[in-house]
Amino acid sequence: MKFRHKILFCLFILFVACGKDAQQIPYEFVDITIDLNLPEFTDLTPIGSYMMITGGVSGIVIYHESISVYRSFDRCCPYDPYCDKVRYNKDNENLRDSCCGSEFSLKLGGIVTHGPATISLREYKTTFNEFNNNLRIVN
Repeated sequence: MKFRHKILFCLFILFVACGKDAQQIPYEFVDITIDLNLPEFTDLTPIGSYMMITGGVSGIVIYHESISVYRSFDRCCPYDPYCDKVRYNKDNENLRDSCCGSEFSLKLGGIVTHGPATISLREYKTTFNEFNNNLRIVN
């Protein structure tokens, strides 16, 4: 009888761990190089600017943080990855998911500023090559 209780307990733990609290963003291979000299990327020149591009799970937002620092985040909300992609909200300068209402701060590294999401946006490694003015975004 005790063995049966142990199995039921393990099954309960498994089902609880796979609920909404186990938020995660699906994996998608990313290896993108962007030539910032091209006219379509001039909007990324000013510090504090951002741009949405294709790639990742639901698209990627690139944020120009400081003189030679760019950061890139997947637009996939960790709360419900298959509902919608986060979009820029001009009212508070955050990224917002229209499905669950979660908001994420670009300026603070993609952290959650309003739930129900509990984990940050996935950040991709972004390197800036100042000699050829290229960005490389990888996971």
